Amino acid sequence: MMINGVDYTLPTIAILSFLVLFAVQYLLCRYCRSGFLRSLPCLWVIAALGLAVACLFTEPGGFLDLRGAFALLLTGYAAICAAGIGAAYLVHKLQKR
Repeated sequence: MMINGVDYTLPTIAILSFLVLFAVQYLLCRYCRSGFLRSLPCLWVIAALGLAVACLFTEPGGFLDLRGAFALLLTGYAAICAAGIGAAYLVHKLQKR
């Protein structure tokens, strides 16, 4: 996604992930009584962190080894997703009062 010569792909993916996970978690908190169902979006965060760990444990190779940078990018993405899930849970708890 290029606008005026600047690539906005990663920020767009991060913002959309935050909004989608926020909406899903808020709806699950609002309409589901089961704690197991409410924790399902956390699997997305665990999957991103697992992929980051798996990336770090792969064999190094090539001229430029970017395993650490990619793992850091995935960890940041997991943090953004966790922030969306946590914000939805917090909004739901504050509205319940």
